[in-house]
Amino acid sequence: MSKDIDPRTAFVKREADGEYYLNDAATALLMGVNPDVLTQHYQRSGSRDAMSLPVTLRQAGIRRNKEFAALTNSAEPDMGDALIHYAQQDGVELIFEDATGERITLAPKPFWRRDGGDSHN
Repeated sequence: MSKDIDPRTAFVKREADGEYYLNDAATALLMGVNPDVLTQHYQRSGSRDAMSLPVTLRQAGIRRNKEFAALTNSAEPDMGDALIHYAQQDGVELIFEDATGERITLAPKPFWRRDGGDSHN
């Protein structure tokens, strides 16, 4: 992952082989959890494998996927659409980087919050 990306920014990179890399903030959007929970789990377990996640976190991801499927009336919702939707809903900046390094902001960082705090709080 690029060192110049704020860890609170959801970042998705498409690798040259067509695989996608999601940072903890992007993964957390899809699961509906705080990114710190994922980061702490990965540090404790030493594994970033999805199957190493506790059942409660996997269930949260399944629940969030079903929620978006119902919202879009789709049996197989698109991950990109879900990321954009939840980034906008949760007030998280979302950046996509293609295999050539070109970046596109899919959901901009919110510019203010009603409570007056940092937009990432």
